[in-house]
Amino acid sequence: MKSKIVAATILASGTFLSTFALAQTVYNFSDANGQPFITAKYYGVDDGPYSASDQSSTWNFSQFEIDQLNLAIQHWAEIIQVIPGTSPAIFNIGTMEDYNAYAYSPITFEEEGAPTKVGAALTGQNPGEPINGAHGFIQIGTLPWSEEGYIPSQLPSTSEISLATTMIHEIADAFGGFEQF
Repeated sequence: MKSKIVAATILASGTFLSTFALAQTVYNFSDANGQPFITAKYYGVDDGPYSASDQSSTWNFSQFEIDQLNLAIQHWAEIIQVIPGTSPAIFNIGTMEDYNAYAYSPITFEEEGAPTKVGAALTGQNPGEPINGAHGFIQIGTLPWSEEGYIPSQLPSTSEISLATTMIHEIADAFGGFEQF
């Protein structure tokens, strides 16, 4: 009987520890052809470092904010056709106190024209070792984000900033190769 209690305690402890270590919320996206495209991992304040510089989130996302960010990723999933058999690009997404927003993906290797880790993962090239488990990083700051849902438009619908629209732009930066546009 004691061995069953000890075994149950060890299993319960292991489950708790592994759940805590993997507490971020994960969403998987596929392109229009069903190919794996992006894995988005959202980090809260207790989920550990998410960025290339080991920064941790300073506040938690609301579900509305996660939904808006997911709309931006889905926007690209409908446009980009991934090469079959490639790995999905992995983004760690967290918060910061800066009055800004960023998306970033390190260059895969030091050579002119080298792709970003995100670009490499999506085109069947070797993205190299992930950093904190990701190829790219999205950092959301304390800008006055709109509470209105995303509606594609060339005209702003509010004086606040659209999180989805901002992230559509920032994610393009992480893909790489758009600098000339």
